[in-house]
Amino acid sequence: MRVLLAGLFSLLLTAGPPAAQDCTSCHDTDLAAFARGTHGSMACTDCHTSIKQLPHADKMPPVDCGACHGDVVKAYGGSVHGQARKTGMPDAATCASCHGKAHDIVPRKEAGSKVAKRNLPETCGACHANPEFLQRHKIPFAKPVEAYRSSVHGRAVARGEEAAAGCSDCHGSHGILASKDGKAQVNRDQVAATCGACHSDVQTAYEGSVHGKAAKAGFKGAPVCTDCHAPNAHCLPSST
Repeated sequence: MRVLLAGLFSLLLTAGPPAAQDCTSCHDTDLAAFARGTHGSMACTDCHTSIKQLPHADKMPPVDCGACHGDVVKAYGGSVHGQARKTGMPDAATCASCHGKAHDIVPRKEAGSKVAKRNLPETCGACHANPEFLQRHKIPFAKPVEAYRSSVHGRAVARGEEAAAGCSDCHGSHGILASKDGKAQVNRDQVAATCGACHSDVQTAYEGSVHGKAAKAGFKGAPVCTDCHAPNAHCLPSST
């Protein structure tokens, strides 16, 4: 028996990278569900690249999403979330915070995706609907997710209207910047263009107005879209 076990152990040490079925002898992963997900065509060792043979070390280095998603990781690194992470902020959003565990990620178009437009309020709200989080990070907006849900945009998205604006349509996604950053999609200098991505006729009218011309000329007090249409709380014109 000892000889047999020694032989099996030796075989594991000399074999190539383990197959998924080998991994599930220890790790509780539903391979059928994983196969249906975004990463279903990949082998375990495509992400866990440090594993060359079994048994592997108890402590493994973190998976590098940038090995495949280099442009996304670069954008994230310069974002408000990525910068917060670099400063050691423990509750700053990571890939998994928004997309879920790698084994469970499904395409964005699927209803169960955490980044499906209809699910974004809940995904973003994990942080941004948490009063303690808002207070801890001095985010000067009270209940932004609740306001969005009751807005014309939020209600349209809840009805399944994919063309309606979701969180990432206005704020961005991987490269999201703080609103005070001049390049942020929701910065005062950019908000007309951001809204204009859907409301192009309104943007054209605004840019020709006294307000739009003043804003373009650099008058900081000139009204922009969000001064008249409160951010995250837009109502239909007939609403009271």
